[in-house]
Amino acid sequence: MLETTKKLPPKANLRHLKIQARDLYREVQQGSPEAVKRFKASLPKHSLSSQDEIVNAKSIRQDALMVVAREYGFKTWAGIKEYVELQEKQRNRIDKMDVEYLQKVQYRDDSNLNARIEIHSRFTPPEYNMWQILWNYFDLKSGNKVLDAGCGNGRFWGSVWANIPPNVSLTLLDTSPGLLEIANNNLKDTSLNFDTVKGCLGALEFADASFDVVSCQYVMHLVENVQSAVRDLHRVLKPAGYAVITCIEKRNMGRIGQVADLVYPKLRMEEYFVSLSVADQVVEEAKLVFSDVVVEDYDCTMKVDDLDMLLGYARSSARLQTLDLPANFWEDFERLVQDEIDEKGYFSIRKHAKILKCFK
Repeated sequence: MLETTKKLPPKANLRHLKIQARDLYREVQQGSPEAVKRFKASLPKHSLSSQDEIVNAKSIRQDALMVVAREYGFKTWAGIKEYVELQEKQRNRIDKMDVEYLQKVQYRDDSNLNARIEIHSRFTPPEYNMWQILWNYFDLKSGNKVLDAGCGNGRFWGSVWANIPPNVSLTLLDTSPGLLEIANNNLKDTSLNFDTVKGCLGALEFADASFDVVSCQYVMHLVENVQSAVRDLHRVLKPAGYAVITCIEKRNMGRIGQVADLVYPKLRMEEYFVSLSVADQVVEEAKLVFSDVVVEDYDCTMKVDDLDMLLGYARSSARLQTLDLPANFWEDFERLVQDEIDEKGYFSIRKHAKILKCFK
């Protein structure tokens, strides 16, 4: 990923970005040292160019667009254009996130994912440590081939790699090239034998019976078709293989939605949180194709006393990032959360999921 010098506004639009590029073009024509410096810093081809050489370049207007894009962390103008257009497309939807939006915007990198992981890591009671609980579902053997369908940034495997037997091969699959790049960086210093593959659950391109074990954690609420996704996992498993699947339940993290709805009822955030749960459907579909399905509930409460971390989690929500919120939304949201922390000493959030171990 490119290093950013600016943070793209939540509701960026192309017109404003083009105006920034136009202004930069005019400034460099007027001899602004700062504008010249920005060209040199963002475009290697101009790193040794003089002001006159930059101004007289035939591609100067396109170069100005490129500088703006790269300052926001995008390699090309086409990349930032696509990102902004997908944001606009996603706004005001109550249903599931558009797959292309998730891939290229929400999970372009792991900043939103980490905001969500960190609150769980810090405030989940130790006996409910999800990564430890999940690891207990795996019984990896030397020589096993493992698929993680929806690997994210790979931090789960980074937490357990020392316990993995030798000669296990791990395939990390995700729709997001950005997350795959980060997963590769997170695991490259381990002894894991792994590779990364861009792909989509429900349309896996692996041959039948390719893997001994499949992991699929907190992904099913994002897929286009649950039935196809579950059958895809079954198809790529070897005859004696098993899949470990975790799905969020209807009230998981629902307090965030309740507070958001108090601030702005038109959001229907609590309804949105409920709509994300496909756990019952996953269980039903799994029982149709797997020979045995063991289902366990995961249910605990986090007592969060860090306002900034909780706000970071809320702001990482794809829905709250894309909707047109009132100007005072976050101020009022923060006040309600702080009131509860002041009263109780913490803000209470329930975590609820189903964990399935499915035997082929």
